Amino acid sequence: MPPFTDRGYLPPGIWDVSWVDFWERYGYNSRRANLLSGLMFALKLLDRSQ
Repeated sequence: MPPFTDRGYLPPGIWDVSWVDFWERYGYNSRRANLLSGLMFALKLLDRSQ
């Protein structure tokens, strides 16, 4: 993933990133880690419904 802009945003675009890299960048505290765990659970449920 590219670095954040001066305003704290990702630059426009679609970024190909592994789950591990995403987790390391955005799961930096217990609240965010809990949210990401819920997201992973939901993604797995959606994958099973295909």
